Amino acid sequence: MSKKVIFIAVLCGLAVSLMVAGYLSSVEEKYKTAAEKLPVLIAGGYLEQGTVLNVQKVQTKMVPRDYVLPLAINGVEEILDDNDREIYMIAVPIMEGEQITKSKLNARGIETGISIMIPQGMRAMTLIMGRKTIGGLIQPGDTVDVIGTFSLVDSKGNDIEEAITLLQNKLVLAVGEKIFGMIKPDDEKGVTESIGGEVQFEIPVSLSVNPMEAQVLALAKDKGNLSFSLRPIGEDRSFGLPNFGVSDLIKGAKGTSGSSRRASASEETFYEMLNQMQKNQ
Repeated sequence: MSKKVIFIAVLCGLAVSLMVAGYLSSVEEKYKTAAEKLPVLIAGGYLEQGTVLNVQKVQTKMVPRDYVLPLAINGVEEILDDNDREIYMIAVPIMEGEQITKSKLNARGIETGISIMIPQGMRAMTLIMGRKTIGGLIQPGDTVDVIGTFSLVDSKGNDIEEAITLLQNKLVLAVGEKIFGMIKPDDEKGVTESIGGEVQFEIPVSLSVNPMEAQVLALAKDKGNLSFSLRPIGEDRSFGLPNFGVSDLIKGAKGTSGSSRRASASEETFYEMLNQMQKNQ
């Protein structure tokens, strides 16, 4: 065999070896890249639609690169602004352990409106309240009881007035232009003082209620006067409260039931709705 043939054979062998080595190196690099783990945020529990995404609700998990979902959030710094305020709302429910992606979030702001804040199965019911009644004390995110005062006629034809706690532990979704979960600019004025730059004497307040409660409020605001009782943070229990009448006020409000009278026929619809709503709470 000539030296030329041997030389060519050696060159071909070297070339093949280099090609195989290059291929193996690329395969190894590919698997290394695929096996590389990246941090992603996952839900620490079930995240309900319309809630604020904050650091207490998420966990960081290392996930292989190939299993990281598109638009996945990689760290808590991505869900906070420069002032460490939450910037996202949950647009659709997220299950515990599920990766949190921007496609399932809405940026908080006035442009999102109130509809994304309404939990599934609930409704936003708006009541017009006097500015002095609100007084800057009730804010979006608070919970309130709704109390109605009504001028009624008992079964004997006597005019009476009673206060009834219609709803308890209702979430305030919006007060004026301020929406629950909306980031408030540092230079924004108090929403109870102005709407659209003008001082308002009546402020719309939107509550999260179920469809039956919405009917109760619609009838109650037409038949009487409504006011709010602000609850402390974290209190969610309901109280069995009797109706309270003027006679009870005169007696000193000793905690006894307001009245044992039966509602007149014109009030039956309201009380039937109220009783049904209370059973469903």
